[in-house]
Amino acid sequence: MEIEKSLQEAGQYITLASVLGGFAFAAVIELLVSEKKGKLATAVIGMFSTSALMFLYSLLSYVLIYSALLVDNAALDTLTRTGGFALVVIFIAVFLLIVSIGTAGWLHSRPVGIATTIGAAVFSCATLITIFTVIFSVPPA
Repeated sequence: MEIEKSLQEAGQYITLASVLGGFAFAAVIELLVSEKKGKLATAVIGMFSTSALMFLYSLLSYVLIYSALLVDNAALDTLTRTGGFALVVIFIAVFLLIVSIGTAGWLHSRPVGIATTIGAAVFSCATLITIFTVIFSVPPA
């Protein structure tokens, strides 16, 4: 039963990292082909790129974990530590993606920049509250 639960969890993280990493990668491509130049555009491209790479790392980690669990369930303890690190990377990448979205609005105009910054701040707080609520409400295994 433990293996099935771990496989399902890894599959969910694979989906999450794929979707969010694809979004970050699409944002990088869009910004690279746009006419936006300057320090702010460079910073936004860098943040989206870093976020996309972090999601890619987590995606590859969970794909390898998923494959290893299918082959040998004895490695569950070692893979759990690797998966824990990849999950922390996903959390950091999510916050970096939120900051990138909040900052990207400033490339358009001041009102859009203010709106995206406020939205990013609210969403960051909500995400942080949700993560801590889930982490501290789940009993240790």
